[in-house]
Amino acid sequence: MSLDRSVRHNSDGSVITAMTDENKELYSVPAQFMYDVVQIIINGDYEAYNALFADEYWENGGEDFMFPMQALYKTGIQVINMTETTAEVKLSYIIYKNDGMFRPDLPPNIRTDEEAVRPIVYTLAENARGELQILKTSVYSFYASENFE
Repeated sequence: MSLDRSVRHNSDGSVITAMTDENKELYSVPAQFMYDVVQIIINGDYEAYNALFADEYWENGGEDFMFPMQALYKTGIQVINMTETTAEVKLSYIIYKNDGMFRPDLPPNIRTDEEAVRPIVYTLAENARGELQILKTSVYSFYASENFE
């Protein structure tokens, strides 16, 4: 089975380009951050993933993640909202042979791409050291998208 393992950046809803280690500096800082998040998920580095979350996330009852390597494909990154203090980035992907360890809300066996994709919106903000961190995550929906576009 040939899977599209590229990471695509959607800049404005119509222009889609491939992000790579070699060209990620051409993209916005939130997009670069999310590209690195994708690599962390693929590598199953749950400790690094958990370290990306801000204290606010943990204080609001955020869950600790523990997951093995994830075979992501059809991955997409789109910055959907930026303010002076936060950025909201939609991350979409399909997990090949999803075991439910990282995303228990996705089906374990792919039926159609539509059933397998439930994008997540990551809300990002800088910490006191000027580093991006994840404040919260939420499942992206059409209705929620009306607030972003």
